[in-house]
Amino acid sequence: FPSDNPFADGKKGRPEIFAYGMRNAWRISFDRGGNHELFAGDVGQTMFEEVDIIVKGGNYGWNIREGFHCFNPKDALHPPENCPKVGASGEPLLDPILEYKNINGQRKDPEARGISVTGGYVYRGKALPQLEGKYVFADWSRNFVLPDGALFVATRPNSPGEKKWTMEPLELVSPKKVGAFIVSFGQDADGELYVLTNGRNLITGSTGKVYKLVPM
Repeated sequence: FPSDNPFADGKKGRPEIFAYGMRNAWRISFDRGGNHELFAGDVGQTMFEEVDIIVKGGNYGWNIREGFHCFNPKDALHPPENCPKVGASGEPLLDPILEYKNINGQRKDPEARGISVTGGYVYRGKALPQLEGKYVFADWSRNFVLPDGALFVATRPNSPGEKKWTMEPLELVSPKKVGAFIVSFGQDADGELYVLTNGRNLITGSTGKVYKLVPM
């Protein structure tokens, strides 16, 4: 293990731990530009999905918090108004850079975007300059049965004191909808991005496809 890991000596934690407090980090990537930050999509329980920038020794709050919100392990649909802001050792619980509402827990909310975040990449290619420096990611699907994944783009805040990124749908021309479960992303040597999909909700069969994001 790297000698500068936060618990490398094994006294306060396992030496392989770099960061903790994530429920189910699904796809992690380094930004090949900027400050080379480490991004992770973290799948929530019921109410919120989140994206984190991972730092050494960071505690991201699970299962005290889900996204920016408190979490109740005994009643996931009814989070408490107040919860601890620090972990068991007094370390601060770190906020995500963004969250979105999970359809399973908030079906009547029109702002609910999906059910499971799929982490992506900060775009550093040349084909789509409008995406430069933005984080491209996805939701696996709006439904466990029907393939209905969606692409999103997140933008870093302009204000130095603001840490929360904004997100919006990534508009597609052809096809207009992904129409599949979005399972992962890829990045080539030029920084261009690829979307990995499956027509079924399990990694079986021959319905997998790879799409490249290109200008139209």
